[in-house]
Amino acid sequence: MYIRLINFVLQMVTAIMEVLASMFLLNVVFNSHCVLGEEFTISVFLYCFILPPVTVQSLVLFISRCGWCTVGLDPIAIAYNFTAGIAMSIGTFQLLWTLIFHHCRNEFAIPFYCTTVIGFAAGILHLVNGCLCNSYMPHVERLHLKTSKLNSARVARERLGRIQ
Repeated sequence: MYIRLINFVLQMVTAIMEVLASMFLLNVVFNSHCVLGEEFTISVFLYCFILPPVTVQSLVLFISRCGWCTVGLDPIAIAYNFTAGIAMSIGTFQLLWTLIFHHCRNEFAIPFYCTTVIGFAAGILHLVNGCLCNSYMPHVERLHLKTSKLNSARVARERLGRIQ
């Protein structure tokens, strides 16, 4: 019971952080002189390809979690959290690294840093949630990770039925 509550809180905090990072990113993309003047584009637009889909999927997962309590500790959620966590961590770290050394140091430095730090924290929370889901996934759900386990369980039941 507590694991599902922790999973729910992690999903909620991650979704909120991603929405905040998206708002800062929109501010940066549409208002920053560095981005509009194309002095600083590649890492920002790479982050633009990563953050919105992850944010939408996190919101869908969170809303689904509100309606159906069984969502969240399943193999799909584990795969999503690990993939989103790795993508967000790499994308935001790359943008943060570029910001530290190559940013034009204007008034948009704070929104740049806010979107990357919040996005990086959301990526880490995705990884934490993926580890939590992987550790505490119900045994029935764990059988669906590999079809060979299902087949071997079915074969074992059939053999047991023939012996008796």
